[in-house]
Amino acid sequence: MTNPYLPNPDAALSTSASLTTSGNRMRDAVSTAVSQIEGLQASNPWGDDEVGQTYQASLGDTSEITAAMRGLGEGITGFGNIAQSGIQQILDIDDMSEKHMGGLRL
Repeated sequence: MTNPYLPNPDAALSTSASLTTSGNRMRDAVSTAVSQIEGLQASNPWGDDEVGQTYQASLGDTSEITAAMRGLGEGITGFGNIAQSGIQQILDIDDMSEKHMGGLRL
């Protein structure tokens, strides 16, 4: 029977891989959304007259929000990658300690 108080390395690896996959999907979706936003802005949707230009200027610069949106997906992907690497390193150390010292395994 498995001890519910010990870490589950298989679940940890699976979860960290899911984070990486989710981050990749988010990054791709955000990239598509940002491209659409930039395309709409470039098409001058509010017109060339003074009112349209004033309204568009009032919406503000979207470069910060688009950079943040892109960074979010990349951050989640990076976190998943780092988590996978860290978990694998712990498992490798666990294997070495069991081999050389007859230690407990996770």
